[in-house]
Amino acid sequence: MQSAALKKMPDCTPVDMGARHDLLFGRFAAIWQMDRVLVDQKGTAFVRLWVETTRRNIRNLTFRSNMKIEKVFSAADAARNKEFMIVLSPPAEGLPEVPYIEPVIPDAKPQSGDAGLEKHIYRFYFPLSFPLSPAEPSRQKRTMGFVDNEYFYIRGYRDAVMLARIFEHLGHGKDSRILDFGCGAGRIIFPLMELGYANCSGCDIDGDNIAWLQAKPGMADRFHVSGLQPPLPFPDASFDCIYAGSVFTHLDEATQFAFLEDLNRVLAPGGIMAVSVSSWGVLAWIDKTPAFIVHDVENKGINYDSQDLDLTDYGISGEYYRSTFHDHGYIRKTWGRYFDILHIYPYSFGYQDLVILKKKP
Repeated sequence: MQSAALKKMPDCTPVDMGARHDLLFGRFAAIWQMDRVLVDQKGTAFVRLWVETTRRNIRNLTFRSNMKIEKVFSAADAARNKEFMIVLSPPAEGLPEVPYIEPVIPDAKPQSGDAGLEKHIYRFYFPLSFPLSPAEPSRQKRTMGFVDNEYFYIRGYRDAVMLARIFEHLGHGKDSRILDFGCGAGRIIFPLMELGYANCSGCDIDGDNIAWLQAKPGMADRFHVSGLQPPLPFPDASFDCIYAGSVFTHLDEATQFAFLEDLNRVLAPGGIMAVSVSSWGVLAWIDKTPAFIVHDVENKGINYDSQDLDLTDYGISGEYYRSTFHDHGYIRKTWGRYFDILHIYPYSFGYQDLVILKKKP
């Protein structure tokens, strides 16, 4: 599968990332994605997932849900790159308000991060209804890389619940002021508002998407066009929580530092920020990883040489909009100048990793 992020690259030698991925991500047996949910009139949910294993000698891959249903694969070969269906009975009284499916990785090494966050980060939350109309195809294409109405909402909903649980766990509830930095077509922010987070705002460099969002009833003051460089159009300490989904995956080094400084400015004391990055998991997913990218990420901690052309039709050139890859050590060293880094969770935002940051005292 070729990543939609790599649009334009110089000639290069490809690298087989399989062995490297096993070495660097040995704690993770597999990655799962969910792309279909069907609920019948009785409330039974039919959830389709697919599994893509990253290690070869894995046995007893298990999926469990809060509704006591399990799917077990006896060996990795039976599960690799396969779709499967889990059938969930109607929610029983006393179960969590948001249904989820949870993978059980049999021989994964324990994480060193916050166990309370982990259980939310690695769950697959899903909706039992779809109250929102999805974004039109062109908006999905430039924010996800492909068009799929149901997946657009399922992924947005799953990420919204995950972020809400993260913020709640770290002391920020539904009254928190939240910024979606790089909101795109509202894939995450609208499900977040549906979940009861009323004080949400969004900004993006894509003026066409922002105009489309502002035209929705009651949304004119919630969404703002941001410039290609800081400052953001908000006063100091405007937000308690900020999240940036696949934004720093497109910025060069100087621009990311400038925005980290400005995001620190608009984040209130004690505030939390969640940022997704492309790291070794994404590089392992790409069919033929260019050798020069691997070299830079290993030796410099970052590479942003490749252009992403998804926004060229909307006035944002590939000279600005890059395909950027980070190493965790680089993030801890350089981003740590601006924020306290609580933890970095691999494979928690699709194929991307999620960095949890807190404003320094």
